[in-house]
Amino acid sequence: MRLRLVLAPVAFLPLLVTAAVVGCDDPTTPGVDLPEAGGFDGLAPPPGPDGAIPDGAIPDALPADVDAGPRGIAVVIADREGKPVAGATVVFHDATGAVIDTSTTDAAGRAYRPGLGPQMVTAAVGTDAQNDTSLHTWTGVEDGDVLRMVVDARGAQRAVPSYNVTFPGSFAGASSYTADVEECQVFSGDPPTGQTLFLYPGCARATNALLATARDQGGNAVAFSSLKGLVTPPDAGSAPAVLPAWAAPSPVVVGIENPPGVRAVRAIYTQIVGTVPYRQEGFFQGDGGAPFGSAAGFPDAVQALAVNGGFGGSTQAVGKRVAPTASIIIDFAQSLPAITSATNDLTDRARPTVAWKSDQPLTSSDGGGVRIRWFRNNESTGSWTFTVAPSATSVKAPALPAALATWLPQAQETVEDPTVAFGESDLLPGYAQFRSIATIVLGSDLFVQRVFLPANGTVRVTAYSAPAG
Repeated sequence: MRLRLVLAPVAFLPLLVTAAVVGCDDPTTPGVDLPEAGGFDGLAPPPGPDGAIPDGAIPDALPADVDAGPRGIAVVIADREGKPVAGATVVFHDATGAVIDTSTTDAAGRAYRPGLGPQMVTAAVGTDAQNDTSLHTWTGVEDGDVLRMVVDARGAQRAVPSYNVTFPGSFAGASSYTADVEECQVFSGDPPTGQTLFLYPGCARATNALLATARDQGGNAVAFSSLKGLVTPPDAGSAPAVLPAWAAPSPVVVGIENPPGVRAVRAIYTQIVGTVPYRQEGFFQGDGGAPFGSAAGFPDAVQALAVNGGFGGSTQAVGKRVAPTASIIIDFAQSLPAITSATNDLTDRARPTVAWKSDQPLTSSDGGGVRIRWFRNNESTGSWTFTVAPSATSVKAPALPAALATWLPQAQETVEDPTVAFGESDLLPGYAQFRSIATIVLGSDLFVQRVFLPANGTVRVTAYSAPAG
């Protein structure tokens, strides 16, 4: 399994522990030949089209070789379309944060340092054509770690394929209609009219599933229609997508046990087809349930997330992935302790420090993520994120080489208050696996729906960001 850490916006969950549901059917995908050290080779081919590196391609730890000695540290970077990111700077640090060595990723998105030594590793990646920059530091790195990272698609605009969507007419009681392929959506009023659904980066796979929803004036789903196995047209081509007749939803209720009390709890219900999520959202209070609907025969699995907070300040969430069912119960007694504050220390802007406090120690988590972000005069942004151990209550940024000086927050630039979040999944043994198989998705300012887990299980998240206002 491969879990990934998503730094999402402050307005919802600053960090979600999510899953890259892995798989690659392309037999031509090349392997990786890294320098022989500890006897490992074939480290990782480039990720598949959903940004996921194929299962088994990256081992949980590099294999030991008693004759060869230390195995080294490897970093693999790709964008969300699965393309390797070449030329990214990777800095290896000791435990104090001092620079040991600097490298760059090769054409396959890989950087490697043999031998013992690094306790921290930093990757520097430009995230898009707007000159945004992102630094990410892994802490507590050990010999044999393979650290991987997925960033938002970068560079020049490319041709965008599309579907010409035909809705199956009006549905009684509906006032609006949507059609979705993951994050890409079109909208129509009543009666529905044909729409062009563009498959922007992050939506298009070799084949796609299309889910259409008819909604009443309150936004509730009153009918679904779906298609599977739609081939993505080449280049900027388009293809017809004629939806079958509407069908009433199969009712689903997301309930909560041991509710947290006075704050409203947001419920998010997601239908999963393959690796692709289709999200609905609602609210419920206390022991009440949130009613949703599922498209009969459409999802391969479903997930539910209950979130206490999420608009700044403390946020706690518990999620569950299960087979399609009519009722999902989430026990909030499983939630991680609340994080109650987080602060920046910018006395040394070259090495900022973030500290946080929580109601109880977060040692039952698998690890955490921290983000600071700043704004430049040219309207681009810079960010520095960190992967930290469950026992951590602060993190100090390591030193960077002079070549990366402009990537640091400058004196005149406004630095946001930090975002801190910790996560735990019953599918993940602990921090060694968390840091080594986490994928850090950087540069995204919009919350996007995610598949949390690659198999049935639970996930818990606790987070803190500056209160809205």
